[in-house]
Amino acid sequence: MERNKRNILIFFAGLWAFVEVSLGTVLSLSKVPFRGMLMASFACFILISFRVLNHTPRSSIYLATIVSVVKLIFSFGAGALNSAIAIFIEGLIAEIIFSLIRVNLFSSILAGALVVLYPFFHSLFTQTVIFGVDIFKLYNRILSELQQILKINNTIGVLELILFFSILYLLIGSIVGASSFWFSKNVLTRIIHYGKQARQ
Repeated sequence: MERNKRNILIFFAGLWAFVEVSLGTVLSLSKVPFRGMLMASFACFILISFRVLNHTPRSSIYLATIVSVVKLIFSFGAGALNSAIAIFIEGLIAEIIFSLIRVNLFSSILAGALVVLYPFFHSLFTQTVIFGVDIFKLYNRILSELQQILKINNTIGVLELILFFSILYLLIGSIVGASSFWFSKNVLTRIIHYGKQARQ
């Protein structure tokens, strides 16, 4: 890997790892709602910006692997293993998409949508493994009682709620993906270009 690409990898890995270890740990410990969406949106920005600047095959996996290892070491058990796995899979999703489709607006939107959606299903999967499928029966009961209290006639179940949040995450991810591609193409590439000219 040439020096310039190596420097880009180090910069993005350092930035992503710093945010994951600091902000990610705080959000995880404080149980902030939608923290997975927030962190995945940042991961999406990093992954897309990185691939716009570095087209090297498998580079998204290299990036995600470095960050997941740092997260695992420095987050001191604050959901570190779970987060490290999620980070690696987010990088894998981006790598698969950018390997099949060259980096452009469409692939960035697709990558953004799937990367941001992934933590939602990761959370559902984790809850199912820990509590079993009965957790969804509990959610259904809670929703039913809540709707009775609010006197809502239309019954909304867990499946409808999952569908709603899936669409919401996909929409937000698409916006983040498009914004990340635009920013990296129109801002970051120019900064690097001017930086190269200044050094010459």
